[in-house]
Amino acid sequence: MFNEENKSEKKLHLSELTCLNLRNNCLNSLKWLPDLPKLEKLYLDGNNLVSLDELVKFDALEVLTLSENEELSVEELSKLKLPNLKKLTLGKILPNSLPMSELKNLQRIDFSFKIDSPNKREDFIKEIVKFSEMFPNCNIYVPSSESFPHSNRIRIKNGFKHKI
Repeated sequence: MFNEENKSEKKLHLSELTCLNLRNNCLNSLKWLPDLPKLEKLYLDGNNLVSLDELVKFDALEVLTLSENEELSVEELSKLKLPNLKKLTLGKILPNSLPMSELKNLQRIDFSFKIDSPNKREDFIKEIVKFSEMFPNCNIYVPSSESFPHSNRIRIKNGFKHKI
């Protein structure tokens, strides 16, 4: 039976949520998402997001995954203001579009997409090396062996390549 007392209980319970998996749900917006003050992990891979404006309300967010959101623009990513973010997973967006001053606590960033030409691969590595210099304490993970033949997943830290 629904009444106002149950409604506030449900709201309180939702406000305690720390992890939310919304992968592969064809979402193009997060406007419907309520404030979740304790949300630490948000998985948004495989959607159709075009805006990240609603992420501003998640101050406690430490993990955010955004790969396979083909409509997400570099401009949207540059708006990220998540001071507690420690891990970020992206798709095709290069690191030069990230708001460096807003991601001071970033410890790990993953880029997961296929690079099909040697020139793109070289440009990507140059961007990653620049990014690693700006974030010396951040572990950077780049695409798998499909994009970098004859290697395992490569971690770049402080401008050096390391196999994991």
